[in-house]
Amino acid sequence: MSRYQAIQDRVSPPSPAEDYNRAVDAEAERRLIEAKGWLEKALQKDPKYARAHYLMGRVEAGLGNYAATKRCFLKYLELEPAGEKAGEIKELLKDPSLK
Repeated sequence: MSRYQAIQDRVSPPSPAEDYNRAVDAEAERRLIEAKGWLEKALQKDPKYARAHYLMGRVEAGLGNYAATKRCFLKYLELEPAGEKAGEIKELLKDPSLK
């Protein structure tokens, strides 16, 4: 994060969507610890942000935290049972490592 961005964030804190978007960028570049931090911020601000739970599940899987992956995916399904990622998550939850 640039120094300018850090100052701007103090003046006008980012919304959950902005935190999520920063997490998406970090995850795409495999900066998983950074992505997790942004997602934690987004979910602190909006615990019902289903897409953030989905991405957090992916990040946790990338970090090898499969119990956390399962919790995140189940939370997504609780919030959005017919959501865009529901079918994919249901298939992923069949993986024995997520049992």
